[in-house]
Amino acid sequence: YGNYIAGEVMKEGWTQVALPNENGTIQAYNLENGPYYIVNHRGNDDDDDDDDDDQICNPEVNLIKNGGFETPAISSGTYNLFAQGAEGLEWLLDWVTQSENTPKLEIQNNVAGSPFSGSQHTELDGDAPVKIWQNIETIPGKTYTLNFHYSPRPGVITEDNSIEVKINDVVSGSTLSGDGSSLSDTSWSLGSRTFVATGTSTKIEFSDAGTSNSFGGYLDDVSLYCQNTQEPTDGHVTIYKYTTGGDGTFSFSGIN
Repeated sequence: YGNYIAGEVMKEGWTQVALPNENGTIQAYNLENGPYYIVNHRGNDDDDDDDDDDQICNPEVNLIKNGGFETPAISSGTYNLFAQGAEGLEWLLDWVTQSENTPKLEIQNNVAGSPFSGSQHTELDGDAPVKIWQNIETIPGKTYTLNFHYSPRPGVITEDNSIEVKINDVVSGSTLSGDGSSLSDTSWSLGSRTFVATGTSTKIEFSDAGTSNSFGGYLDDVSLYCQNTQEPTDGHVTIYKYTTGGDGTFSFSGIN
């Protein structure tokens, strides 16, 4: 029934003991009857669409890389500026307004406010306003949820703390903003955007929208998850039981 996730078909008393191999085979174990191998899983026989076989909608996998800005790692009480391609950065970046200098992203480690999680977060107006993005492989028609944490920079007014969220270059939701002028530390809030993928690649972008003065809003803990909302339909799972007397084949219909 759509993309296969092993946990959806494990019966009571069964435990998955290995990740799928290159053929999609998953080893499962029943304490009473010995090991079984799930070797085939699909919907009704007359459902022959491709269903993006090379991609799996796994709601437990964060599709954003380095969403916590923990790399490149820097020392506590410091900050640094990194150009695109820095080891571990993972984000693509550019100036919001064209500049002659190489665009760089500022990463902080407890120097002008505490991160939401981990040791580090980013500021989108470190040297000048920048935009950062990742191009994520997506499954057309699937629903995705983008989560992130935003904080105004402590000691900085609202006009300097604005960030836009964009999906495929289109602004999504309200501009992130907050008055940090009275803050002595960060004040993080959770933001969320939900969208349906229209292609096999989706651009997730955060762009500084404040005044260009090297003070900007903070971003941390970015995540993107595919939502596996497809309802089960009748199908079959073929399982081969490995015994000393030979293999037995078992077929099931509409397993829950």
